[in-house]
Formats: sequence, C-alpha cells, structure tokens
Amino acid sequence: MLSIFPVKGIPYIKKGDELGKMIVEKVEDQGDEFQRGDIAIISQKVVSKAEGRVLPLSKIKPSDFAETIAKIMASSAPTPESTGQMSGQNETP
Repeated sequence: MLSIFPVKGIPYIKKGDELGKMIVEKVEDQGDEFQRGDIAIISQKVVSKAEGRVLPLSKIKPSDFAETIAKIMASSAPTPESTGQMSGQNETP
C-alpha cells in the first residue's frame, strides 16, 4: 500500500537546524510514525538551507551562456497579449 502525506508545521529552516530530527518530531505530532521500509522525500532546497548553502540572488552572476539562453527563451515565450491575458484588465464589467 502506498501512502503519501505532507509533514506539516516545519518552521523556517536555517543553518545548523537538525532537519531529520525536526521531520521525525513533526510526523509524530501529526499522530504518525516512520515504519521500517518507509521512504521520506525531502527537497534539496530545505537540505541546502539546513547546511547553510544559501546565497543571496544578488551574489549570483549568470554566465554569458546563461544570459544568451535567457534571451532566446524570453523572445519565444508567450506574452499576455498573445494569450489574451492582459494584466490589469478586469473581466467583469
């Protein structure tokens, strides 16, 4: 049998947090527990935050290649005008 459920109540994660311990505690708070053979899926983002591997976006410098791909993708992306979804327009009179 397959069961999928979210772990609710996880606080904002910061460097040094004991992520595994927090997850187990929150699962138990929900009235459940991990069983032998269970698999927990944890996003890389939250793991990186607990490890302190986070940079402000202002510190990131895209490569020339990334800039080129971004321009190509932006020029081929649908626009609100082409999809009939103009921002700021209200459909109700």
